Amino acid sequence: MNKTETKTETKKAVVSFLVAAVVLVSVVGTASAVSITWYPTTNETEVPAGANYWMTRGARTGTSNDFWLNETDSFTWSANESAQCEVSFCAGNWVVHLDYEPIDAECSGYLDSTETVTAKVGILDHSTGEFDEKCEKSIVGIVNVCSDGASHFVVSCPLFTVPQGDYLALRLSMAGDGAEAYINTEGSSATTVSSPTCGDPYPTPELPTVVLFGTGLLALAGFVLYNRRKEDRK
Repeated sequence: MNKTETKTETKKAVVSFLVAAVVLVSVVGTASAVSITWYPTTNETEVPAGANYWMTRGARTGTSNDFWLNETDSFTWSANESAQCEVSFCAGNWVVHLDYEPIDAECSGYLDSTETVTAKVGILDHSTGEFDEKCEKSIVGIVNVCSDGASHFVVSCPLFTVPQGDYLALRLSMAGDGAEAYINTEGSSATTVSSPTCGDPYPTPELPTVVLFGTGLLALAGFVLYNRRKEDRK
């Protein structure tokens, strides 16, 4: 093979590596655009500063008992994993499914028309424990209902990024004279929070990994090119 043919083959190899890397990044980037659901628990073990409980991704694990949300109460759930690098969530709707139920014949624990529950999505700083609110939505209870119920908060959020080491977090609070609700965090239909169908997979985006892989391919192509040029000079 002469020098011209060698250079042509080398260029073809480099182009092939580049195309493969670009296609792989595009495919994984598209596949990662899915909604992720977190499951609030009542697990208090080793929660970060500023959080009351954990919420787990993809499945409910750990302690998951029902709990009271009373007037002036404010509870914060932290993702049970911190962001392993900067993780961005695109602008879109977060859905908070709040499941509640009465606990006695007098309907204690249900959500009535004098009570307001607010859901906030944000970031929990791992060092200070401060909650950085990104969006919120409030709903008022249902009139004259004494039965199991559920409320769906569609919380519209702008694009935001969870810094490396910090936590995605959900905060629930209640207002109203004598307000109280018995919140269910057990079972498949219990309280959940789901991200928009876009953005990075938390806690570790797949795309940076693919980029690193693509960079490795380019480095390999460069190594092949370098060796062939060395051979041509001999």
